[in-house]
Amino acid sequence: MKKIYLIFWFTGVLVFALGSISLAQTACDGVRYIENSFTSTTKATVKYGENTTIGGSEKDLLVDVYEPEGDATAMRPLVILAFGGSFIAGSRGDLQDECEYYARKGYVAASIDYRLFDIIAFPDSLGMMDVVVKAVADMKAAVRFFRKDAATSNQFRIDPNNIFVGGQSAGAIAAAHAAYVTDLNEAPDYLATSMTNNGGIEGDTDDPTDSALGYSSEVQGVINLFGALHRKEFIEADDPPIISIHGTDDNIVPYGFGYATVFSVPIVSMEGSRSMSNQADSVGICNHMITVPGAGHGTFLGDPFWADSIYYTSAQFMESIVCENNFCSPLTTVNQLDVSRQVVAFPNPSAGGMTIAFNGLNETYEAFVTDNAGRLIQHYANQNTDRLALASKDFSPGFYHLYIRFNDATIAPVVKKLVFVE
Repeated sequence: MKKIYLIFWFTGVLVFALGSISLAQTACDGVRYIENSFTSTTKATVKYGENTTIGGSEKDLLVDVYEPEGDATAMRPLVILAFGGSFIAGSRGDLQDECEYYARKGYVAASIDYRLFDIIAFPDSLGMMDVVVKAVADMKAAVRFFRKDAATSNQFRIDPNNIFVGGQSAGAIAAAHAAYVTDLNEAPDYLATSMTNNGGIEGDTDDPTDSALGYSSEVQGVINLFGALHRKEFIEADDPPIISIHGTDDNIVPYGFGYATVFSVPIVSMEGSRSMSNQADSVGICNHMITVPGAGHGTFLGDPFWADSIYYTSAQFMESIVCENNFCSPLTTVNQLDVSRQVVAFPNPSAGGMTIAFNGLNETYEAFVTDNAGRLIQHYANQNTDRLALASKDFSPGFYHLYIRFNDATIAPVVKKLVFVE
């Protein structure tokens, strides 16, 4: 991807911009953007564009903008998020919790509308590709909208040099393509044709009463929650960094290479988060990959074992870019001891109760058991026994996942699959 730079034509504007960037940097104190710096947020809903859906309807595209309440910082980094739903369902309100999470840390967070597959027909691969292209155009228009706002009315006090995009599932697919497909020559013919028919590489989404065409849609990073790219080779050596979170047993958007499905029907080949991370490694792009063993499509989001670390790490990822002059530093890690072989579940499968044995481990821990959909079934807090009994009355027949987290951060968490039978 070739870098695009905003050109300021007047000296006064340039001086103002440089002064504002300096003010933005003073907010980097090692706490803001990582820890909660604000207790409440505000929300405004504005129109960022309009366009025609795949079904031929004219659609106004809105964005919910969440800001930290009481924040006086002159320029703030922005993260634009898009909801999931296989490009056939979902709404911008689905990401309210995530936006409020980031806003409390000092970011401005935005959740956008984008066009969906709105015709009564089952999508084939070309139809699905076309709606993805439309969603990508909408995402790029949202970036341009905020960049224009920063250069004109400055309503949201956005730092135009620190705009991130991301989302969940379909929204993450749209965000990744918006960030990494920057040249029609990179795309296979059928994708390039769809993009050409939808306004070219930038798309034709805009608000004609307040146009932002001509502003850059470049982003500084991608937050990819169980999304994918149609081709991993879209990621090139000078592209923005990415953080990815994906379950290994995802049967909707593949963890590696596979087919994205709609209602269990394979539709189009995709390169999931594992393939994207490997490609980023191969071309030297800073990236961070969180793999959730045994998890399905986003089933871990409601799991307290994973949720906080996922969003906390993504906030840390963005902070490393915002506060280190766009240098994506390695995230803090600890060399952890693998004790998974010392933790044994028996009998497994079980028709009654089950015991978790901590052979030779005298450590305090907490354990979570979730069902196969990621819902929390049991939480065992502040345990220090070498035997944890799981009562049969608490578990219906089925598959479960056991997560064990130790108080000692030098010990790696343990993940086990449990099976209860009749």
